[in-house]
Amino acid sequence: MEDIEILKSLERGEEKTLQLVMDQHRNGLYAVARKGFSFGEEVIEEVFLTSIIEFYERVLAGRFTYTGPNCIRNHLWTTFKRQLINALEKKNNHRRLHPRVVKSSESWQFSKKADEDLLEEEKVKIIQEGIAQLSPRCQKVLTLFYFERKSLKEIGEIMDLKNQDTTKATRYQCFKKLEEVVKGKIDKEDL
Repeated sequence: MEDIEILKSLERGEEKTLQLVMDQHRNGLYAVARKGFSFGEEVIEEVFLTSIIEFYERVLAGRFTYTGPNCIRNHLWTTFKRQLINALEKKNNHRRLHPRVVKSSESWQFSKKADEDLLEEEKVKIIQEGIAQLSPRCQKVLTLFYFERKSLKEIGEIMDLKNQDTTKATRYQCFKKLEEVVKGKIDKEDL
């Protein structure tokens, strides 16, 4: 069901659609909480339900605007993260928060940067999964380039390639194969 259809159904008060939204987003949001926060399942569930209720109330009050595909997901992620921060502040447990969220002054800076970091993590995961589907040679070249940040010269030496042009051509061929594998999952510009 597309976001626009979900929103129309929720506006009519169809609670089975709300359950669908909860089922679609629970695992992803829980994973974020487990990875970056030191909460038990009970707190995560409470934060999740609070986020869902806040979203549902916005829809029913006519204060949620459809902005395109994934608008529900994006809204829930933002709300969920904000609710986690609130719960963390209440618990006064900020020292155990994921390092991306805490500044050296220990003030909260969980904003667009944190959202971008989460989206970046999703992109990295897609790239890693794509690389895993390639030949061992391409896996090695792309891992050295993307994740170990090796120069073409260093890659050539590690892979025992003739020269920098050979290394460049090999990286390009592997990149094109990766591009095909992740097509439709990630924008070409994000590779």
